[in-house]
Amino acid sequence: MEFYDPNKDPNRRSDSFSNERKRTEMTGLPNERGGCLTFYLVVTGIIGVIGIFLSFSLITDPVETNTLRQNDTSMLQLIGFIAIGFGFVKLACIAGLWNYKRWGYQGLLLFAGLTALLNLCTGDLIQMIGNVVNLGILYALVNPISDILE
Repeated sequence: MEFYDPNKDPNRRSDSFSNERKRTEMTGLPNERGGCLTFYLVVTGIIGVIGIFLSFSLITDPVETNTLRQNDTSMLQLIGFIAIGFGFVKLACIAGLWNYKRWGYQGLLLFAGLTALLNLCTGDLIQMIGNVVNLGILYALVNPISDILE
């Protein structure tokens, strides 16, 4: 009578590999994202939250209201509301990319491209160069894993 020996089973894998495979099969996601992409998403998220809070200052206390006409004040508040809305959409795109969603990647590419175009139209070349570099960094970090995005 021969007993089953798990160490001699060619179909058996080591426990750690088996657990990782089970986790990947359950979630459908790879086990970990690259450290550079994680750092990029965290920093971009923090900057986005700071931008939203700064946009709230345009709504609550637009720059010395006694020196601006009422139309200028309401325009600053409108710009503040638009900036807050875009900020929340950008944070949603960051969360989407964090969860390996293709729409998050496409949304961040769209925001970086539109921001670079807006900076080009306003003549702010330094900011435009920074946004093009941001676009390149995002593309370089996400393109290698773009085939696993859902």
